Amino acid sequence: MTLEQVHFTQHVYRKLLDSMSRPGDITTLTDGENRFIQSFNCYLSTSSLLLTLLDQDVTYHLISEDSINISTKITAYTLANHVPAKEADFIIVLANGDQAKMEHALKKCKVGTLRDPHLSATWIFEADRFSRDELTLSGPGIKTEATIQLQVPNIFWDLREERNKEFPLGIDCVFTNNRNEITCIPRTTMVERVGIK
Repeated sequence: MTLEQVHFTQHVYRKLLDSMSRPGDITTLTDGENRFIQSFNCYLSTSSLLLTLLDQDVTYHLISEDSINISTKITAYTLANHVPAKEADFIIVLANGDQAKMEHALKKCKVGTLRDPHLSATWIFEADRFSRDELTLSGPGIKTEATIQLQVPNIFWDLREERNKEFPLGIDCVFTNNRNEITCIPRTTMVERVGIK
């Protein structure tokens, strides 16, 4: 990895941490610094996160129509191992990912332990676009409440709530879109769907 690539991944990591501390805020990963991105047939923001977070010390599970070819590329470039969902440190759902496989992975993924809650899976989920007013978010990092709209299946929110019910256990989520943006919803964030009680 060149020095410029190191600076790029540091930049992306800082943006990710800032986004994680401000749930629901939309953060742009700057276009001007993306010339180092290896194409994994996913959104530019997803590729940026994969290059930043994955290495030989972590595992991941990929949900995509072309998961074999894409995971081979990801592993070759990052040295991270592709494993079943129940063993993965990161679960990546691409825009063309199968909903049934996503549901299965969400039911089986790691949520940490009471002693080591950080040993949970972090989800990176491609959503076509972000906008406002479908979800109301509250919790740490949000002054009163925030709203956001994410193009993900409704069942995801039900299963996320089930997996996050015993704090500090749970999953952290990073959503990416095709405009090189990310938004984060950590396990501590309460999500209420507008019009659904």
